[in-house]
Amino acid sequence: DDAWRAYLRKTLNARVPTDNGATAGTYKVMVVFVVSKDGSVSDVKCDSDPGFGMCEEAIRVIKKTKNWTPAIQNGRNVKAYRRQPITFVVSD
Repeated sequence: DDAWRAYLRKTLNARVPTDNGATAGTYKVMVVFVVSKDGSVSDVKCDSDPGFGMCEEAIRVIKKTKNWTPAIQNGRNVKAYRRQPITFVVSD
């Protein structure tokens, strides 16, 4: 979790909501995607989009990630769907 937060802090453009007119508040984007057997990411899209360009920014950040650890079932790597929340906090 710490490594994920550090990656988000480094890669995510937190100014996107403000630059697109978002008012102060906390906004959650739910990104859904597939992690393949080899750990590659595909079919990235938003399940919930508060607007203000946050969905597009979240998708950009997920697509930029390196390989994920694939799911394991019966001792073998399998393709799996993943839901990843990304929270934007806009302050005054």
